Amino acid sequence: MINIDYLIKRDEGDTFTEFSPEKIPSELPLLSYVQGPNSSGKSTLLNLLALAFFGLNLSNEDLNPDLKERIEALINSNHQNVKFKIEVENDLLGVKFVSEKKKLDSESIVVRQIKDGINIPINADAFKREYKLIYDIPNDPLGRLPLLLYTLRDQQKDIGADIANYRELLRKLIDDIKNAKDPELIEKIIQKINETELLLKENKESELNFELKLRKFKKYFFTKFYIYYLKEEEETNSQINKIKKQIKSDKKNQDNILKRYLIQNQELEKKINEVIDLIENIKTILPNIIDKSQKTNYEIWKMSEVRNEIYNPKIYYDLRNETKYFADYLDQKIMDDRIKYDNDLELEKFLKTLIVILSDYIDSPITIPGVNLSINDFITSLTNNLEELQGITSHLNNVEQCARSLIQLGLLMDECIALASEKKENEYVFSEEDIENISHQRELEELQKRVDGYFEKRKSFGNRLIKNDIDLDNIEDIFLKISSDKDMEFYEAFNENQLEDKLCDAEEKFKEKQTASKRLEKRIDDQKDELLRLESKEPHKYQDRFEILQTLMKHVQHLEKLFDRFDKILDNLISTPEKLKTLGEDEKEYLDQIGKYLAKKIGNIRHINNVYSVKSIDVLLKKLITNEGKVILFSDLGTGQGQAAYLETLLNMSEDKKIIALFDEVAMMDEISLQPIMEKLKKLYYEKKLLMAMIVQKSENVIIKDIL
Repeated sequence: MINIDYLIKRDEGDTFTEFSPEKIPSELPLLSYVQGPNSSGKSTLLNLLALAFFGLNLSNEDLNPDLKERIEALINSNHQNVKFKIEVENDLLGVKFVSEKKKLDSESIVVRQIKDGINIPINADAFKREYKLIYDIPNDPLGRLPLLLYTLRDQQKDIGADIANYRELLRKLIDDIKNAKDPELIEKIIQKINETELLLKENKESELNFELKLRKFKKYFFTKFYIYYLKEEEETNSQINKIKKQIKSDKKNQDNILKRYLIQNQELEKKINEVIDLIENIKTILPNIIDKSQKTNYEIWKMSEVRNEIYNPKIYYDLRNETKYFADYLDQKIMDDRIKYDNDLELEKFLKTLIVILSDYIDSPITIPGVNLSINDFITSLTNNLEELQGITSHLNNVEQCARSLIQLGLLMDECIALASEKKENEYVFSEEDIENISHQRELEELQKRVDGYFEKRKSFGNRLIKNDIDLDNIEDIFLKISSDKDMEFYEAFNENQLEDKLCDAEEKFKEKQTASKRLEKRIDDQKDELLRLESKEPHKYQDRFEILQTLMKHVQHLEKLFDRFDKILDNLISTPEKLKTLGEDEKEYLDQIGKYLAKKIGNIRHINNVYSVKSIDVLLKKLITNEGKVILFSDLGTGQGQAAYLETLLNMSEDKKIIALFDEVAMMDEISLQPIMEKLKKLYYEKKLLMAMIVQKSENVIIKDIL
């Protein structure tokens, strides 16, 4: 039963008029068919019912904007005020609603629900969760048929939200399992620890082998040049002692002669020193790169007296002759060696490039295919090969450097001879004894400088030997033994600077290996800490279903994307159907399902004198397809028949909520068209899916019919 009492106070300019139920009774059946003339209060009754049950909370998609404007005018107008009390009692549902606006000048509406003896207020959100208000004027019914898809879109969005919530639930569950004790993950961590420990062991072994080679190399390098400078120092001291014995005049007289001589001879002596230094440099390389057949020539070159040749070039010329001989010899050797080692030089360049690339992955557990070596071992193998090739490079560099030095030596000798000749022409007249003493004194000075240099060098190498725990007392035996080592034969052609560079490179590589070991040790510590953390956790109750949950997550994510696409298609179908002119197969299938959905909601439709069962509705082409195979265009349906189809569809789209059905201005529908709607309302009532219903139609007299 519906009980309604209201008062509307309206300002009509010249007077205030009050309206209350007069022509239409205050008590109406729960399912009412109300007929009456204009201004009998039919529409006011519907507007008040819609206002009483949260009609203003509906969106423009759920409520015709014209109707919403009428409802708002009841409480938001400057010219009128309203108060009301409306009671709706449904015995079949066992529920009663009382909606009341007590004061004319207040907007407050209180809705109360009385159920099972409990009387409580209810808000719009709680009401909407269980009930659906349908208030409509079925004008242009079939043209508005696509608007019914708003309900479907809302249902789709609700499903999409449910899927998103389910996906989030799955994600949290998967994260919880990941963060719980995972035997598989623990096994993987243990495997990683084993792999890293194996890498560390291999790196430590490589580090130890490298350290042994480095020590051997240092022993060879330091002993070789300690002995070299020791011998040079001894030989030079021997020369100094001989010269000292040859000096005949007293020291004071020699100094005076030397001072006069230095003034005249400064430029020449500077050049002679350059010659001597250059010869010393050549002596560290030349004997190591010539064949045995050139040893005699080398001894002649080595034993040549520089000053004799400069001051008496016509008598002494061995140094210049042998210098030119070796320069020509090495020039030819360079060309021959370049051809001989061309492939090796290219290979060396390739290996250097490859090592640089692989160094970025030195700690990786990857195994190189084909050779079955770790990256670290493979780099070590490449480095060993590169070292062999670098011996060739060093040899070629030594040959080229020595050749350049010999050419430079020849040019310097020519300059010195020219300067000595010029000096002789302008030379003061000295006694033979003076000249001899001058020569001896200058030579003595040069030798002393040289011996001082040898001493410093020997001292430096001696300190390095001591730091490396090498006994200086047995230095020659140690060198004899180490120089016979096959690994050290490779370095025989290297000069001091090259060996120093080689040592720097080796020490840097050794540091890199030590750093790599420390890095691997740190990684093992971190992995073991992670293992302890994982083992300390409790296992998750769904641990054994982890893979199933991950698979389910993929399906849910796919379903979520699918519903997102459905929403976009449905939005276009509602608002911009022109965008759906070019359709893909999946879109066509979806629209076909939409058509079947709407057809199911309509059910049957009366056309002319027959009733047809609707199979599908094409909202794009605006036509219906019946199960009998008949195609009916919207434009061919009578207005009343269209209204009936539209209203029945509205009632079928309740989203499983209990309905409040309010239909106004169904004047185009005759009794035959209205009959299916009334039957539908009765069916919904007895299925406990309808709270109340009211259909309003124009007539000459007020007639109230109980649809039940």
